[in-house]
Amino acid sequence: MTVMSLSMASSLLLFLATGLIVSGAPNQDYYDDQADYDGTYEYDDENVQDDIDGKSSEQNQISQVRPVIISEPEHLVVDNGMTISLSCLVDQLPGGVQIMWHKLDKGKTILAIGDRVIERQLSGRATVSVTSRGSTLTIGAAKTEDAGQYKCEVAVQNNPPELKHTVSIRAPPSVSSSTPNRVTVEKGQDVTLACKGAGSPQPAIKWTRVGQKMPDGSSSIESDSVTFTRVNRKHAGTYKCTASNGHGTGATKQMEVIVQYEPEVDVSEVFVHKRQGDEAELVCTVHGFPPAKVTWLGVSQADQDSGRIKIDHRGGRHSLTIKSVASGDFKDYTCAARNEIGENKVAVKLSGHAKPAKFTSEAAGSEDSKFLVEWSSYSFTPITEFRLETRVAPSGSWTPHEVAAPTEEDATYTYFGKKHLTGLQAATQYQARVSASNGEGWGEPGEAWNFATKGAEVLASTAGCESLGVSVLLLIPALALLTRNL
Repeated sequence: MTVMSLSMASSLLLFLATGLIVSGAPNQDYYDDQADYDGTYEYDDENVQDDIDGKSSEQNQISQVRPVIISEPEHLVVDNGMTISLSCLVDQLPGGVQIMWHKLDKGKTILAIGDRVIERQLSGRATVSVTSRGSTLTIGAAKTEDAGQYKCEVAVQNNPPELKHTVSIRAPPSVSSSTPNRVTVEKGQDVTLACKGAGSPQPAIKWTRVGQKMPDGSSSIESDSVTFTRVNRKHAGTYKCTASNGHGTGATKQMEVIVQYEPEVDVSEVFVHKRQGDEAELVCTVHGFPPAKVTWLGVSQADQDSGRIKIDHRGGRHSLTIKSVASGDFKDYTCAARNEIGENKVAVKLSGHAKPAKFTSEAAGSEDSKFLVEWSSYSFTPITEFRLETRVAPSGSWTPHEVAAPTEEDATYTYFGKKHLTGLQAATQYQARVSASNGEGWGEPGEAWNFATKGAEVLASTAGCESLGVSVLLLIPALALLTRNL
């Protein structure tokens, strides 16, 4: 075996063309195509010479024959590692006429001539079978770089017949990420998770959260990356990116997002109503990371040591249980939580007083100067008296009103009161509040309730009423001045 230079290879191809032509003249169009080829080939000199010898007698017999390609162009989609099979069938292939295979890459690589594979990169992987009906190129163990266009060409003079096939290689997806497996951020910061997929075709990336929906409520997000802004504890969890391209199973990668934040304390009841001798349970729910240390303020160590008061927790649920409530237990208890980031606390009131009143009247009045106020209150011991107070909203002075004795609904511990108010101002906003007296004495008045006489809108809530009143008072001079100017 010897390696021949480009000029020698060209000369050799010219000689080979003696056996690849019709009408006894070289196919000049074909050889013009070879001007872009750059490289050397390794041939067996004896075998190549055998190809050259003995052609002249054959070509005289086929000088009038021009094969026609009858195969159709194909787009083959082949899995990575499988076999590529490309056919170039003709109506007839007389002896002495060769079919050549090209890879239509930048170098216009010649893969095979006749039944001989000459591209070294395909050595051991490719074969060509030739019959009187044409040529079939077979490439085994397909690789990603085998994708592209392939051309078969019948080496005859003047516009040689040719056929082009397209090959796509499907490779199972893989996934990589520049994001570490664990990401720790503080509440309020932004975090970005990124994944990159590889494969053929290019895979799509889908994000899911293990055991939960995504923070925006969706089941998944399709994107190479996801960014969460101003994160809170609801962004914490394990996220999974999956690369899929329809070939094989999707490739996945998981990463955990840990959100550090100061404790958040919630209570289901800020007012716990009990009577002496009852068992009372005060509960707060605490979220925080790192995990918070929770203490109950307002509890003596002696009561804990005696077992009369028990403090317990399960997960984020923290409870304080008083087995038999005594009069001295009616007070405020504070659930306090602290971690490395900060602290928070919420007070819970244990009381034997009646629960704050709930108003049942329609808030918008139907009369100019009259209004019927109705309410109810819950108490384990009988409510003996109600106290009703009203004022012009949002910052007038409270005015007390005499109220009839409460009425009780049987066996429900619910007591009812009502008052017909008269002498009210028309189209005016008012507030009302109620206090109740039972066996434990007078309780604090409940939250102010907004109502209005006919022609006035009812305030939406009592929150911020004082500041709203100040703001309105400050605006009155400005509005008066504006009116005069108009």
